[in-house]
Amino acid sequence: MRDAFGAFVNQAHHWAGRVPMAYLSIKPNLARRRQLPQIRAANALIRVCAQERGVDFLDVHAPMLGADGEADPRWFDVDGLHLNAEGYALWTGVVRDWLARRGLL
Repeated sequence: MRDAFGAFVNQAHHWAGRVPMAYLSIKPNLARRRQLPQIRAANALIRVCAQERGVDFLDVHAPMLGADGEADPRWFDVDGLHLNAEGYALWTGVVRDWLARRGLL
């Protein structure tokens, strides 16, 4: 995964130059609860890789968790996988804050 992410970032810089880049973390979800340990591991690895490559890691995972450490149902549509309007509003806020910090908004 580390090499694939690095190759992606290198290719993106090749195409777009040294523009600010951000990576949205993998979200938790209700439909794939059993994959939560793998999602956490992947996010941790990508966070390190992003930092090494000068890519900002935007964490949408942590704010989507409930007090029990599981995905909070309030962010999801009835299928438990896709976001509802509140979930998208959360993501929009995370991205908007990043754009504002970068002076891009």
